[in-house]
Amino acid sequence: MITMVQKQQIILDYFKKGMSIRQISRETGLHRKTVSSHIEKFKQETGSNLVSSKGVVGSPEYDSSNRKPRKLTEQIQAILRGYIQDNEHKISNRMRKQCMCATDMHEALTKRGFDIGYTTVSQFVKKETRRRKEKYIKQHHPPGRIVEFDWGHVKVYIDGELTKLNLAVFSMPYSNRRWAYLFERQDMVSFLLAHVLFFHEIGGVPEEIVYDNMRTAVAEFISVNKSKVPTEDLLKLSSYYLFNIRFCNARKGNEKGHVERSVEYVRRKAFSEIYHFGSLEQATKQLTDTVIELNGRISSGHQLTNMQRFEKERNYLSALPASAYEVALIDYYKVSKYSAIQVENNHYSVPDYWAEDTVKVKIYPNQIFIYDLKDQLLAKHHRLIGNNKWSLTLEHYRLTLLTKPGAVANSVALHQASPIARDLFNNHFRNKPAEFVKILNYLADSAMSLDTVGPAIKEILDKAPHINLSFDYIKCQLQANHTCHNPVPVNDHKCELSSIILQSCNQQLNDYQNLF
Repeated sequence: MITMVQKQQIILDYFKKGMSIRQISRETGLHRKTVSSHIEKFKQETGSNLVSSKGVVGSPEYDSSNRKPRKLTEQIQAILRGYIQDNEHKISNRMRKQCMCATDMHEALTKRGFDIGYTTVSQFVKKETRRRKEKYIKQHHPPGRIVEFDWGHVKVYIDGELTKLNLAVFSMPYSNRRWAYLFERQDMVSFLLAHVLFFHEIGGVPEEIVYDNMRTAVAEFISVNKSKVPTEDLLKLSSYYLFNIRFCNARKGNEKGHVERSVEYVRRKAFSEIYHFGSLEQATKQLTDTVIELNGRISSGHQLTNMQRFEKERNYLSALPASAYEVALIDYYKVSKYSAIQVENNHYSVPDYWAEDTVKVKIYPNQIFIYDLKDQLLAKHHRLIGNNKWSLTLEHYRLTLLTKPGAVANSVALHQASPIARDLFNNHFRNKPAEFVKILNYLADSAMSLDTVGPAIKEILDKAPHINLSFDYIKCQLQANHTCHNPVPVNDHKCELSSIILQSCNQQLNDYQNLF
């Protein structure tokens, strides 16, 4: 390629020194046609009425628009496009760090025996990837029309233990109002409950909700027309609240980019500075307070806060049904020989007289309710996280322990019981477990539990710390406390007689206490 210095030398040698084109070609080493073309261009531009300074004194230019790379053959282009497609496949499968760059592609070509420069490969790869890069179209969102939903993850310390929680986020593109809630798991029950809480929080239902291809929303993919079949539970929910369902294309989170950004934004604002909590409730309160503060801000390009704009949008929402949707998953389970049912690899106890029988179970995000077939509540448990964990209630095994009292000491149920129950057994009944089992049965027959009478038992132990406790002694003390706290109402004309009888009863109880 001719330089500016060479162009200047050609013009000066020809017009000033009077050298011929052949002499200039011999002096500069340039082809005669190249020298002749620059001289002709100079004559044309300086001879016209409008002289272009760029043409006269500017750098030489060449029209290379029709020039094709000589070594970038069709075969090499096909190989490079294959490398680019392979990179796209890796990115879609979260293997971005294993993608080939232009250097790797050039090295692979040279190993295969192709003679081509790195610059040619790099320019072709850049041109191809720019052509494949996705383009976007700005959207307009009418009020009440669309709400976007997505899940996110957040790691916080709950009571000193690092815990991974699931963050459900709804985002309303028109008003930019957000709603978020923490769940221990990302299952169908949590998915449904998030919708119910959101609808009743905003006081209405939007026309359409947008999802990605999450397993709680999509039941089946149809490859023929690339459509998705919603899950049965999502269809029931949409039929109850009357909203439309729309799914994004696969790996196209930008189609619901408002909520994609909201998940990251809410998570960072809520838990980047404060991430140690004593309980899940405290973490949830931190999230709720943060979302309220974010909804009170003014978004860029607007004069009203997000909440003020939402108050206008609320008028476009559909009305709520008369009652909230029942989000529990209902199923039937057979009770094992350990008087427990197994729900998602975890075990929950029921009263032992239901062993080997069938019970009805309602599963909520954080709780499990167990009923008999007549819908009488048998047990309630906090839902466990993890695998092969047990939630056992000591009172559920009271009938079995009547025949096996020695099993109390090392039972998981006692280990999971309240501190009062453990202290009572370990300090006073370890050598006489049958007496302890009698206490359990007496409390159950009296519609009481160790937790409810815990303060009364603690009071008994405080009054007589060194006494040799027995079932009869605790029974008398509990009866005395129940009589004192719940006296029988009497008519006025029988007050004196009732008072005498009550004093006599209390005296007898005191005599029994002294005797024991």
